Amino acid sequence: MRLIKQYVSSSVLKSTLVVLLAVCSLDVITTIVDQADSMRGDYTFPAVLEYTAYLIPKKLVTSIPIAVLIGVLFGLGQLASTSELTVMRAAGLSVRKLGWFAMRGALLIIFVGMFIAEYVAAPLELHAEAKRDIKRMGEEVAAIQDSDNGFWGLEGDEFFHVNTILPSGKMYGLVRFKFNEAYQLERVEFSEEALYLDGAWLLQDTSVLAINERSMAEDLVPESWWRSEMSPRVMQIVAADEANLSIRDLWYYANFLSSQGLDNRVYELTFWQKVLQPLASMSLVFIAISFVFGPLRQVTMGARIFTGVIVGIVFSTVQHILGPISLVYGLSPVLAVTIPILGCFVIGGYLLRRAK
Repeated sequence: MRLIKQYVSSSVLKSTLVVLLAVCSLDVITTIVDQADSMRGDYTFPAVLEYTAYLIPKKLVTSIPIAVLIGVLFGLGQLASTSELTVMRAAGLSVRKLGWFAMRGALLIIFVGMFIAEYVAAPLELHAEAKRDIKRMGEEVAAIQDSDNGFWGLEGDEFFHVNTILPSGKMYGLVRFKFNEAYQLERVEFSEEALYLDGAWLLQDTSVLAINERSMAEDLVPESWWRSEMSPRVMQIVAADEANLSIRDLWYYANFLSSQGLDNRVYELTFWQKVLQPLASMSLVFIAISFVFGPLRQVTMGARIFTGVIVGIVFSTVQHILGPISLVYGLSPVLAVTIPILGCFVIGGYLLRRAK
């Protein structure tokens, strides 16, 4: 029994790793080609390769769901094609046990992927994005006011725009727009650089434009302080796409937005998508197992792989549709994330019952 368990698990594990390597390699090549079109300044081809290397952990993680789906179909499919599964079942092993043996092989990759996503991929991507921006723009260009790069934020009655922020917490090109109670613009401040010290931002070379009903006055302040709850961690979260954040950062920023009275539903949805990602991958493994023991038992390997790709596309599409729908209609983000997962488990359970 132990040898059979190891044999089935290792077959699935090896197949999944091969598929994961293939899918990730294609993604890496696509990224290199895409980034090559945006080379400028110090962002040369070696810098493109460096940027892409930083993103490899993320690409591995995002490839895991489709990799475990196709890997299980491929690994178990090979055993079915050589009648080894038939022999195992004739020896008294149930479909449930064989399915669990296959699930064990995939679970190792799923949970290792979750660890990489949380502690490796997310920090590396934030570092890669900041480093790329500086190389593409240069420090002097990053500090100019009319840059098309950067991100917007809101705190109290102030809107602000930052061209880029480094992992060290140093910002370039900070513009703050202050409005009065009548929502009229009354002050614009542009700082070339900002450094976070002792709970506040030290602003360098700030150009201040004061606006009233009759006139405008401009002044230059060499150094000033901006006391704000927008710490470097919050700024880096705002600068990043929510899909690239770790679970911890998503939870932290969702609570931060809630404390500011701002809408946090997008970050809450992404939080639950990441928390339940292992369960989503397990549901795809489950439906792959049910396919091998059910309707795909006698088909060719090419047909199994094609089916796996189609199922993965449908699953991903449903996830991407339900997410925005939940935001528009105010539905629970947990419900939006769990519906396709439960759908896979229900369909897989039905097919396995028929296989018995």
